Amino acid sequence: TFTLDTQQAAAKPKLTAMEIQSNGSRVAITDALVGGDLGGLLDVRTNLLRSAQNQLGRTAIAVAESVNAQQVQGYDLNGNFGTNYFSSVSTGRLQGQFGGDYLNNGLAVGETISFDLNFDGRVVTTAYTVLAGDTNQDVADGLLFGATGIDADGNVTDNGDGTYTLAGTTPGVSLTFELYGSNIKFESAGGPSPLGNNLSINNLVDGATDNTTLDLLALGSSSTTTTAGVLTNTNPATFIGPSTVAIANQNNTGTDVVNYSITDVNALTTSDYEVRFDGANYNVIRLSDNQTLATGAGPFVVDGLEITPGTGAPALSDSFYISATKLGALNFQTQISNPASIAAAAPIRAGVNAGNIGDISVSQLSVSDSLDGDLSRAVNVFFDPANPAGTFDVVDQVNGTVLQNNVAYFDGIVVSQNGWQLRLSGQPQPGDIVTVQNNTNAAGDNTNMLLLASIQTQNVLDNGNSTLEQSYNSLVTGVGVVTQQIKINLRVEESILQQAQQRRESVSGVNLDEEAADLIRFQQAYQASARVIQTSQVIFDSLLNAV
Repeated sequence: TFTLDTQQAAAKPKLTAMEIQSNGSRVAITDALVGGDLGGLLDVRTNLLRSAQNQLGRTAIAVAESVNAQQVQGYDLNGNFGTNYFSSVSTGRLQGQFGGDYLNNGLAVGETISFDLNFDGRVVTTAYTVLAGDTNQDVADGLLFGATGIDADGNVTDNGDGTYTLAGTTPGVSLTFELYGSNIKFESAGGPSPLGNNLSINNLVDGATDNTTLDLLALGSSSTTTTAGVLTNTNPATFIGPSTVAIANQNNTGTDVVNYSITDVNALTTSDYEVRFDGANYNVIRLSDNQTLATGAGPFVVDGLEITPGTGAPALSDSFYISATKLGALNFQTQISNPASIAAAAPIRAGVNAGNIGDISVSQLSVSDSLDGDLSRAVNVFFDPANPAGTFDVVDQVNGTVLQNNVAYFDGIVVSQNGWQLRLSGQPQPGDIVTVQNNTNAAGDNTNMLLLASIQTQNVLDNGNSTLEQSYNSLVTGVGVVTQQIKINLRVEESILQQAQQRRESVSGVNLDEEAADLIRFQQAYQASARVIQTSQVIFDSLLNAV
């Protein structure tokens, strides 16, 4: 006997596969089902549903990343930098492992493990005291909850669940971390890359007195890869995040894992990917066209993704499935509920001095680096009469420090300083001043809101060739075209079916008109025969009477 059954596909565990089961053996038949209701459903899933989900997810990711990147560059109604407007692929928990020598050398009862966590101007010293019964595996499994000593200096909040929150010196920015002995898990609550290169873990000391410094080059933006910085420990520290584990084929026999993270939304495609090990190298294959994009040991950077094989032992034919954008729309949520948190205003403003005698104007003032610590410092663009003609200085308004000296002026020049840039136009005169300063009391300023609105027309997808609206329209149009094709195909198939039925009926079926004509003809013949019999009876009776 044969039984139709379903189970998860080995290479794509999230998908249901069709199988025939007989005498304990199973045969996959998903690819062989090309007709009927099942074939139609599978065809829609393969050729329409999956690509539509990926495209919708990619659009959602682009919306979140684009809006968040601009939102954090503005001031909200409370005078603080904005925080993430939408949930993002970059808001997942980051984790790193460092200073693992005591895992290798063993733990001693009473040994102290300590390190300093530096974040946004705060320094917190954390320490563990290893208790009797603790083992290397306890540390590796993260079973050491709660540090025995945390130098909080009033800036750390014990959340009561094994995690702690450290308030930075920047308003609205904090760090939540969890101590796991040799590991620390941490995440920023202040938006994508809120502080740049300002998170470090150093002065690690354990029983072997080995130290390490781990400087993160970026924190939490999906557009920036986070990597380890300076390392002094002979056992290298590692840091990956935010990352996602690729789905391993159920038939894999090796022990390796593959991680991936989104590094460039603009380069994302709507395809899924497969990472296969051929016995010597990993191969990254784009499944939409079966093109091999990269080969080697990794990590690989392809189509806006960084794909990083682990340190395990892969086996021949092991494979890993990556669907980077499928869940983008599902995870798309609003993070802001208070309208006052919308960063509508620019953090800085520029203006010309009322005493200027030249004709000079300012345009296109924008923030190029909201993380610059001097962004809000007042700066003068000063056309110093003592300088050579046609030049200007950029001067700190507070202490008079000359930041840029004798810069040659031309109409339309772009001036950059302290994380901002602007364009100067016109014909200035010696003594003219343009001032850039903190945008205090900016309740009526909608500069950043206009920049947020302009995202609609920016080419943020398909390597700078598509806007968000075009991407969504392409999705709707694609689904509509396929739906219309299916309707046309259905009408064609129904017409073919009707013609086939007519041909069958013409050979073996019953034609009612023809049968009705035959009935009339047979009735007339019957009536004629009856008249013949009646006439014969009359003649026969006459003959008998005559005898």
